[in-house]
Amino acid sequence: MKRTQTLNSSMAAELEKTFANNNYHGTTEAGLPFHTETGSIPILVSAPHATKHKRNDSIKEQDNYTGAIALLLHQFTDCHLIYATKLGKEDPNYTKGGGLYKKKVVDMINSFNIKYLIDLHGASEKRPFSIDMGTCYGKTMKDDTLCIIKNALVSSSMQGVKQNHHFPAANPNTVTHYANARTGVESVQLEINKVYRDPIRKEDLFLRCVNGLRQMIVNLST
Repeated sequence: MKRTQTLNSSMAAELEKTFANNNYHGTTEAGLPFHTETGSIPILVSAPHATKHKRNDSIKEQDNYTGAIALLLHQFTDCHLIYATKLGKEDPNYTKGGGLYKKKVVDMINSFNIKYLIDLHGASEKRPFSIDMGTCYGKTMKDDTLCIIKNALVSSSMQGVKQNHHFPAANPNTVTHYANARTGVESVQLEINKVYRDPIRKEDLFLRCVNGLRQMIVNLST
């Protein structure tokens, strides 16, 4: 692992500030609307909705704290990482024909011999699950691999982990589906309930989530 320090809510809140800048429009710096970090294990974590994004000329809301969670996972496990940094011209999980973000995901998979892609998203607190694991009904990830993921999450006391319940990543333009179709890499879209993405008001649930995801990566990399 890259770090052994104890995880706490203030770390997440500090990391989230980068994405929350300008009302979640993100950075005002020129350049691509996403950033990448290299790691030492063959796992790529993605957070394409860390900031607001465009879909059919409409601005869509961000998935709060998915960016911060992705950064924490990189810090604690040294996984490879890609995440949105500002409002761009595309929705990486919707744009047809690839788009800049998904093409970079494929490039990283090929360049670093990635074995697993973990694409993080946020679901409403009204959803009846803690995390919904989308694999296009088993097409983008093996059952044995998904079992490793679920066991790590459940071991972290996350209740109601479901599979392809409401967000199966069946659309070929999702990051998960696109990357798997073009590289064959095992991929999963993790939709995290909002109550597990609130380190300020729901610190215990947030820590359960991040620790479960961290253990998931450790188990997949061994």
